[in-house]
Amino acid sequence: AVPAGGKISLTGARGSIDVQAGSRLDASGTSASIDLPVDVRGGVVRRRVASAGGSIELRATESVQVQGELRAAAGIGET
Repeated sequence: AVPAGGKISLTGARGSIDVQAGSRLDASGTSASIDLPVDVRGGVVRRRVASAGGSIELRATESVQVQGELRAAAGIGET
């Protein structure tokens, strides 16, 4: 199995969160080539398998300002 993207959770219990320009929060998934069984005789085929994207959660009591990039895309596999 290909692990899913991560989880980013930022909490400003008092105050604000500021994701500044030029920054990136990335919880994207990935992909990997793995051998998948195709028959009972032990035959395999190599395929690029993708994982799900993760999640990004931003919470603050006063404000959240996002000028940077947020990413949580799925990986890219074969269709």
